[in-house]
Amino acid sequence: MLKKGFLLLVFWLGLSNLALATEGEKLFHLRGCSGCHEATKDSVGPALSTISQKYNRDLNRLMKFFKGQADPIIWPDKFRIMEPFMNMLKQMDDKDLKVLGEYILSF
Repeated sequence: MLKKGFLLLVFWLGLSNLALATEGEKLFHLRGCSGCHEATKDSVGPALSTISQKYNRDLNRLMKFFKGQADPIIWPDKFRIMEPFMNMLKQMDDKDLKVLGEYILSF
């Protein structure tokens, strides 16, 4: 019985993360992030997989950057180009930032 309960918990947590990623993906496209960022290929902006790797999948660290409380650690020399787009993130509430961050860090 305990094993079955544990498996249900793991399944439920997996679904919860999937729901966050799905909502995060919607925000990613609605906010125009996909114009510069691709999933696994660096282009105009770093790939989501690059961001996830550089931030060691640390959501708190990524959210500090989103809020302008931390310097860029990926391509800091190109931050001036990204800055107007990144300022838009400062206007988002913590819930949306978290969901967006979870999506990015899922790569």
